[in-house]
Amino acid sequence: MTEEFQNTTDEDINGRIDLDFPINLGNNPGSIKIGGRIRTKMKDRKNDFYSYEPTTDAVFDNSLLDTENLTKDNFLPGDYEVGTFTTKEYVGGLNLTGPDFEGEQDLSELAGNFNASESILGGYAMLRQNVGKKLLVLAGLRLEQTNLEYEGFTYDDEEETLDATPKATSDYLNVLPGIHLKYNVAPRSVLRLAWTNTLARPNYFDLVPYRQIEDGEELSIGNPALNATTSMNLDLMAEHYFGNVGLVSGGVFYKDVQDFIVNQTFDDYTFEGREWASFSQPINGGNASLLGFEVAFQRQLDFIAPALRGVGVYFNYTYIDSEVTDFNFEGRENDKLELPGSPKHTLNASLAWEGRRFTSRLSLNYASDFLSEVGEESFGDIHYDQVTYLDLNFSYSLNKNWVIYANANNLLNQPLRFFQGVSDQTYQAEYYNTRFDLGVKFDFTR
Repeated sequence: MTEEFQNTTDEDINGRIDLDFPINLGNNPGSIKIGGRIRTKMKDRKNDFYSYEPTTDAVFDNSLLDTENLTKDNFLPGDYEVGTFTTKEYVGGLNLTGPDFEGEQDLSELAGNFNASESILGGYAMLRQNVGKKLLVLAGLRLEQTNLEYEGFTYDDEEETLDATPKATSDYLNVLPGIHLKYNVAPRSVLRLAWTNTLARPNYFDLVPYRQIEDGEELSIGNPALNATTSMNLDLMAEHYFGNVGLVSGGVFYKDVQDFIVNQTFDDYTFEGREWASFSQPINGGNASLLGFEVAFQRQLDFIAPALRGVGVYFNYTYIDSEVTDFNFEGRENDKLELPGSPKHTLNASLAWEGRRFTSRLSLNYASDFLSEVGEESFGDIHYDQVTYLDLNFSYSLNKNWVIYANANNLLNQPLRFFQGVSDQTYQAEYYNTRFDLGVKFDFTR
């Protein structure tokens, strides 16, 4: 029997200031905007874990008197042959700290505890300037200084000890320039061009210098040396707005990604002179380039017939072709891979009806499979499988304050599925079924 107490504390303090100064260059209005922001975050995880063993046979004898058969025919993934188990009510009612049990703290489960703090100090300056009647220029520079401190724990399986790791620190400065150009080709047609620089910081836990050992053979460690992922982006977009509500748009984009993060895993791996059955650690996997395009369409269908005035359609599609370069992964430096976490095809579509009181929407979301985790060879790569979600939403306004709503999500019972190497090799599958909810809203502001 095991019992875990989970205690995680988050503390966020944020502040910002923005100043806007109007300027005029001839007859062309514009402005200069400057500002700053500070964001601090402290996160502390203090979980506790205990293992218990019965001291009398009465616990086992009584458990056989309170059972249920959990086998299910035609369950979500098919027939579910699991057999008979003690009920959760019986297990939940046991007094683990009483005389029928003896227990001890399981230190191996506490290696995931950590204390982390992150402070970000940012500042920016931006020029917004009209050039003539058709061209708008946005140009700016953003600076962000990041300071990190992390402490974790190391569990020694042989000595069965848990020790705090030395405090790890990291400081870095990001300089992020950007420029946006908006050109009005016609009264309702716009051409946009942008050059931007962005960043994505590592997950908190990935940076913690922890060391977790499972079953004495599987080792997972953190990586305080992780760099933030940065990206230089080029975007070209054309948009046309209809006379009524709606638009059609299309564009191409390019991204030069540096220091993307991936979790590397190895089987039968030697680390610090010891052989491990499994070893994993997040690393900066290298660099990558992405080239893609996107198209979107949104419009009410009253241009077909007046009776369709309340019917609207929405559609967008994105295609991404990505390639990893300078791959920093032992044994696979020369492999050609797509950027982890980047599906090649993404599609969203919806059909909506909006009346005076009644609204409804049918939504479809699709994403193709993508690389999620890199193994020591291609057959060990873990992929997130393609997904198709179908959702239906309704609402009806009884009056200006009361609204009845109903939602039906995941109508296709789309599983969360990973596969290893090839698509028919299931690595993990989770089924959630369709979710229905019905409710009433009251708006106090009207």
